[in-house]
Amino acid sequence: MSTNRLKRLIALPRDTFIADNDNFAIAEHHLRRALEALLDIGRHIVAKKGYDRPEDYKSINRLQQRRLDK
Repeated sequence: MSTNRLKRLIALPRDTFIADNDNFAIAEHHLRRALEALLDIGRHIVAKKGYDRPEDYKSINRLQQRRLDK
């Protein structure tokens, strides 16, 4: 799971993380995967609740927030 990999990278001392050039790419990859999963969950919530169709990533959160504010 991406969040577990990120936790392991966070636990590395800074010097150790920087010493391996692949660590940044690995962290970026797993962060992207975690964010995509979060956005997918948001899209499912929006669809299940019958909200307007999100046009982009920003609108997923905007649609949910607008409904919570009402």
